[in-house]
Amino acid sequence: MKTFKELSDEISETKRKKSKAEIAKNRRIAAKRSAPKRQRAKERKEKRRKTVPELRLKSRKAARDLLRKKHFKNYNDASPAKRAEMDEKLTKKFGPAIEKIAKKLFPQIKKDEEERLKNLRQKTDKAA
Repeated sequence: MKTFKELSDEISETKRKKSKAEIAKNRRIAAKRSAPKRQRAKERKEKRRKTVPELRLKSRKAARDLLRKKHFKNYNDASPAKRAEMDEKLTKKFGPAIEKIAKKLFPQIKKDEEERLKNLRQKTDKAA
């Protein structure tokens, strides 16, 4: 026969443990509640100018996309595993080339960012 202390310990332990389903449900509820706040934060962030590191990252991505289009025509039709393999080959074979192309694309990316901000400001001026 169990003592009162053992029984109370068992009960408190089962109360403490939540099932994975309960935890996931709580996360979904929290995500739903904070969705409008996250949406407003996203809209505010879109209105800000991208920093130089963000622009460099964007130019690197554009360079990678250019090389990907040129060397892997069937990239979009490939399976995710095959895409990862293609990306690895691309990085290994054209790593320095990606950096060079990104450097050349950077001024255009910067210009595009200015244009994006200009259009955004015009849009907000018309709405106001």
